[in-house]
Amino acid sequence: MSPAEAQQRIAELRATVSHHDELYYRKSKPEIEDFDYDKLKAELAALEKQFPAEALALGVETPTQKIGDDRTEGFARVKHRLAMTTLDTPSRTMLPGRLGDSIARPDGGPKVEGTFAFAGDLHHDDMLWGRTLRSPHPHARIVRIDLAAAWKIAGVECIVTADDVPGRLHYGLIESDQPVFARDVVRCHGEPIAAVAATAVDTARRAVEAIVVEYEVLEPLIDPD
Repeated sequence: MSPAEAQQRIAELRATVSHHDELYYRKSKPEIEDFDYDKLKAELAALEKQFPAEALALGVETPTQKIGDDRTEGFARVKHRLAMTTLDTPSRTMLPGRLGDSIARPDGGPKVEGTFAFAGDLHHDDMLWGRTLRSPHPHARIVRIDLAAAWKIAGVECIVTADDVPGRLHYGLIESDQPVFARDVVRCHGEPIAAVAATAVDTARRAVEAIVVEYEVLEPLIDPD
């Protein structure tokens, strides 16, 4: 077997083994029984040992290399799962477009490699940081809200409450019964009362802590009957 043929076979075997693992996870026993899993794994291990360079070219550590802890091994396994979906082989898992096919997520590679930018990683010049003040009570009447101390903190650009919401105060998927911000009454623990936008995340946090809300605590309804 030539190195090119070995690499192609390694790719096919890895994809097949990965497909078996997916079926096992889904408990699809009839399909699992069609696999000679141990034989495939043995052939894969032998080829990876005989052709380590070709195996590594597929983007995965081979059994001849010592993989560190379980976390590192899991990282490696995810990387070859991603590599398998991009190879042009006849495996069922590498022919996207049919129901049940496994395809590579466009954000999969960057997330595995640690280069994907999540919301907390994004930054832009002159960006503002937001923080929300939420009710500490499951049910209470809002007696008053005092924003004076929060507005005095340098770097605070905006503070909004229910009074600042244009148009309808409520929204919802089925019925519009969820207020953007609580007005007069809070009906659940964590319901938004106000939001702050500031030039720094710590400034936004301090501004939220400076907002004074006077509550009249009410008895919550905890029994559906």
